[in-house]
Amino acid sequence: MVNISSADFKFENIDGLLIDKDGTVTDSHIYWCEHIRIRTSKILEKYKIDSKFSNQISESMGLDVQKNRLLPQGPIAIKSRTEVIENIMKCLNSISIETSQEELNSLFIDANNMFRSVSHDFIKPINSAVKFIEKLKSFRIKIALVTSDSRENAYYAMKKIGIQDAFDLYLGGDSNLGNKKTGKPAIFACKKLGLTPENVIAIGDAEMDFNMALNAGLKGSILVSTGQNTFKELKKLNFTSIKNLDYLSVTTG
Repeated sequence: MVNISSADFKFENIDGLLIDKDGTVTDSHIYWCEHIRIRTSKILEKYKIDSKFSNQISESMGLDVQKNRLLPQGPIAIKSRTEVIENIMKCLNSISIETSQEELNSLFIDANNMFRSVSHDFIKPINSAVKFIEKLKSFRIKIALVTSDSRENAYYAMKKIGIQDAFDLYLGGDSNLGNKKTGKPAIFACKKLGLTPENVIAIGDAEMDFNMALNAGLKGSILVSTGQNTFKELKKLNFTSIKNLDYLSVTTG
């Protein structure tokens, strides 16, 4: 077991960690902005929509077209794929285009396959996170990567930045465990890794990571402002928030 602490807080007797991907380990803006553009292109093509609606569709997925950054409220990289699709459906409905969850999910799979061929150039590590994960592994702490992205994308991203073997478990939005915020993915991860939830913490960059820890009965969560939310916003939600993972130290418990 280890103690994980910052200047303001300390979690003692930790033997497991659940960590988010986008905005926590990898740069969510670079990765998802390109992914959204590909999805938007596929949507325009499939439904024969005028390109003048391109920005509107991209914004429904969470892209700030003017700044080429993700919107703080998401939904991409903040909420589940189901919620992203619901947002798109509302957008398409507003311009009299009818679709379905199933149809858009299939389109997402096609877009994902297209993105994979170029994604290597859009996966950028958050260096403070990589150093922290490598430090944790030296203490033999079990780590699960829990993301709303697909499990395959998550593994590929970690392989690209060279830390794929640092994780004992990968759980994605396609793992059929429900939305992260329900806590179910965290409960499953603890059981799978033989961990007691009270000795496990979650690290992420969004409210859903905080809710996941709370609803799974984990010891707590740490939020980092390396994603779409500012440090000030995260601090209001969770006292144990930091600017990046360089602010954490790990010591034996």
